[in-house]
Amino acid sequence: MKPLDNFVSIRGVYARSVNLLRDNDDLDILRAYLPTAKTIHTLEQFKSGFTKYPAERAFALTGPYGSGKSAFGLFLSALLGTENSPARHIASDKLKAIDPIISEAFDKAIAGGNGFLRVGVNGTPDSLIRQLLLALADSMVQSGFDESKVATIKAAAVPSTPMDAVIAHLQATQDSWAKMGGSGVLLTIDELGKFLEYESYHPQHREIHLLQLLAEHARQSHDAPLHVVVLLHQAFEYYTHRLGKHLRDEWQKVQGRYNAVAFLEPTEQTLKVVAAAFTQQHALSAYLYSQLNEWTTKLSAIGALPQNLPESQTRDIFQQCYPLHPLSLLILPVLCQKIAQNERTLFSYLGSTEPFGLKTRLGQLAMGSWILPAELYDYFIAQQMGGFSDPLTYRRWLEVVTALERFDAAPDDAAVSVLKTIGLLNLIGGQRGLKASPDLLHLLFGDNLDALLERLKQASIIHFRQYNQEYRVWQGSDFDLDEALESIVTEFGNQPIVTILGLSLP
Repeated sequence: MKPLDNFVSIRGVYARSVNLLRDNDDLDILRAYLPTAKTIHTLEQFKSGFTKYPAERAFALTGPYGSGKSAFGLFLSALLGTENSPARHIASDKLKAIDPIISEAFDKAIAGGNGFLRVGVNGTPDSLIRQLLLALADSMVQSGFDESKVATIKAAAVPSTPMDAVIAHLQATQDSWAKMGGSGVLLTIDELGKFLEYESYHPQHREIHLLQLLAEHARQSHDAPLHVVVLLHQAFEYYTHRLGKHLRDEWQKVQGRYNAVAFLEPTEQTLKVVAAAFTQQHALSAYLYSQLNEWTTKLSAIGALPQNLPESQTRDIFQQCYPLHPLSLLILPVLCQKIAQNERTLFSYLGSTEPFGLKTRLGQLAMGSWILPAELYDYFIAQQMGGFSDPLTYRRWLEVVTALERFDAAPDDAAVSVLKTIGLLNLIGGQRGLKASPDLLHLLFGDNLDALLERLKQASIIHFRQYNQEYRVWQGSDFDLDEALESIVTEFGNQPIVTILGLSLP
């Protein structure tokens, strides 16, 4: 029987991370880009700066790895490019189909000229002054600036250049660009956190102040005003733990100069983007489709489907994303938010040829097979080396790892799959119906579930929470909480409340 990769494939454009410089005006990426509600909301804020007069034009987009910030940066850059460029036409048509009003504002912003001078800076552990001016010089070369002006910028691309001189070079570039028919200058700094980390190790350079000067300069009137967009994974203060209070306060002041945009898509938007990555070369069989119908109906009944996505659309997405089990697909976006590491993002998984990566499994599975949540554990968790988004997530991960080590069973034991599934659901925080409830687990393990759960409970690996009907993995769960509670109730059940309260007083 032919493996699944003869029937299902992942589009290559989705299988790699986006690089702001390498992929600038990449037509395949632009064609694949799906403007979301977050995209429209951010563009709505951005267009308020389309004026020659003072306006807020500095934005900080913050979100975890794989949340689409860099792809948005490319889309924004294409929208502001030369009016007749192919990339501009693709981006404009996509925006016009979703929001004609915002699309018209972007059309007017570049009408009759050369559009924006687009300067892209990729984050690196280096001086921001040097990298910014080098990127500016590269953009000037591509846009036909006089060689002597480019040479001046390149000569200034050293860390010792005063920050007010950097702003002066930007001002001079804006003046020249306006005379060349340009509408503005777009400065996009991707992975700003790498510059901030470098700065935290070299606080004597005080280059953090350049970010403040850029935001203040962007607010000024000009015929070709500066727009600044910085992309980072954490807020500024995340990078200040090595600094003293004075410098931490200074960094917080700098952050306040930027309009903060939390760039995190809701689950339903992420699912649509994931579905667009799949190419199904054959329709599902009647049996597989009936399974999907049954699972979708049951997931809806327990409140596990996205709130803002109709059940019929959700079913279509599940079908498009075969062989991912619907529950695996629902877990993926939240899991990737919790485990924010570049090598383990959602799209890295989809294009991965590592063990348990999706491409690898497509070459191993036959038509009719499903990728269950336990396999997500094997890829995302068993290979995870750090990068958790918060200490609670890390603690829960340790609890699952410890539980698996304590449960002495073969890797292909069905009880191990149950334990991994419970652990994953615990890890994502039991959001709405996505919790390790008996109903949800029964959807995966059927009539064998009770016996499998009993084995885990007998080994003191899992505990059932009555109040929210959820199984949990407990580190050191040999302590029987239910038995202890019942004992206390029995001991004090017949005593007056006054006596009980008296025992609690010192």
